[in-house]
Amino acid sequence: MGMCKPSGGIKKVFGPYRGNIDTLEDTPNSRTDYYDEDTGKLLQQRWYGPDGAAV
Repeated sequence: MGMCKPSGGIKKVFGPYRGNIDTLEDTPNSRTDYYDEDTGKLLQQRWYGPDGAAV
């Protein structure tokens, strides 16, 4: 997962797994990575396009 680095940066979020990422808009050309707060394991990624909308 995630070999590319988006020009808008990568936000790392640690917390309980919710099953999905609720954010539908964020910084254009960015990615949010969600990690399990106990294990540090990457659970999910969400990419945002040039308009800031989730891809």
